[in-house]
Amino acid sequence: MDEYTGLKFAWWNTRLTPPRGEPLIAPERHIVFAYLLKILGGGVEMLALCEVANDDIDALKGALAGSPYSVAPYFGSDNTGRFGICLIWKPDTITIISHDYIVDIVRGYSKRIAVRLTVSHNSGFVFDMFLVHWPSRLHMNEESASRELLGSALRRSVTHQHLQGQQHIVVMGDFNDEPFNDALTEGLRSTRDPNRASQQSDLFYNPFWRHMAPATGHVWGQDASERQGSYYYRSHQLDRWRVIDQILFSSSFVMSDGVWQMVENGTHISQDNELREIVESSRSKIDHLPIFGEIRRKK
Repeated sequence: MDEYTGLKFAWWNTRLTPPRGEPLIAPERHIVFAYLLKILGGGVEMLALCEVANDDIDALKGALAGSPYSVAPYFGSDNTGRFGICLIWKPDTITIISHDYIVDIVRGYSKRIAVRLTVSHNSGFVFDMFLVHWPSRLHMNEESASRELLGSALRRSVTHQHLQGQQHIVVMGDFNDEPFNDALTEGLRSTRDPNRASQQSDLFYNPFWRHMAPATGHVWGQDASERQGSYYYRSHQLDRWRVIDQILFSSSFVMSDGVWQMVENGTHISQDNELREIVESSRSKIDHLPIFGEIRRKK
């Protein structure tokens, strides 16, 4: 059997401690921790979480004591504001070489753009990962031109890394925008077409376009309950499931001659039916599903 050389990672907006509102309490807090352990048990070696606070970090360290995983907060500083992001990772597989907080001025206000990690795989492969949690549409609505400026600010940081020689970049997080919104297409320059991305080095490939609608559409005589999306917007009158949590891959991961490739069938939204039912429940405050990504070295 050929030896596998790759990396599986995931993102989840847990809502453990949202920036506004009350933290989760039992039993929902226990549900989140149970699913975190289930995700890690599925082979994920990097798991980024958002909407977490110091108490959550302590609880995570306690839950993972004696495991092969480490936990670190990436909350920012007094100068950057609170990012509320943390990372769980396997030190025997990957090393976090460095991190940086990307903050930019958008229409006169300081905005948190991303946490940038430089990651080294134990095979020697080094890439950058940007972790994103952009403002809710409650505070910056969908039509606001400021949202596209968030994408442009992130694009500038990505371009800077390109100029420094880093071509391998993954962007992952809760954008509070869908794949078709200008912040991701015009601002960040992402496309649904992997062939197009492979031909133009400044483009990102966004595989989460395929989650925008059921793959089979309506099939007569079958249950039409197939759901799409990572976030459940309970009060919306039309589309309650939204694709706002996404993973984007730089051109290098889809080039035919690239040594490391993104794995399409390893990149997706959680299909855990039990967790979906919890998210859809009117009694639940958990409103996001985890998303997964994978990269692999070509044999």
